[in-house]
Amino acid sequence: MGNEEEEEEEEEEEEKIEKFFALIRSTKEMRDHLRNVTKGSSKEEEKKKKQQEEKSVTAAAAAAALWNPTFQPEDFMEDYSKSKNHLVVNDADAGPSSKREQQQEKETQQGEEDSLDLKLSL
Repeated sequence: MGNEEEEEEEEEEEEKIEKFFALIRSTKEMRDHLRNVTKGSSKEEEKKKKQQEEKSVTAAAAAAALWNPTFQPEDFMEDYSKSKNHLVVNDADAGPSSKREQQQEKETQQGEEDSLDLKLSL
C-alpha cells in the first residue's frame, strides 16, 4: 500500500511538473509571437514612413523645380517711388546753393545780429 501511494504521488508531481513546463513553453511562445508581431508591424510602419517621406521629398523637389519666380518692374514701383522721394529730399538738402539762397542766408544772419540779444552771460 505504501508503494502505491508513493507511485501516485510521483505521478501527480510529474503531472504538475509537466503542466509547469507546458505553461513556461506557452508563455515563451506567446512572448515570441508578440515580439514578431510588433517587429513586423514596426517594420511595416517604418517602411510606410520612409515611403511617405520619399513622396513628400519628391513632391517638394518637383514643386521647387516647377516654381520659377519672375519679377516685373511693377513689383518694385512702390519701393522705387519711396526711395526716389527720399533721395530727392536728400538731394535738395545736400545740393549746391545758389547765389540767391546764399544772399537770403546772409540777410537772415544780419537780421538776427540786429535784433535784441537775449543771450545771458555772466
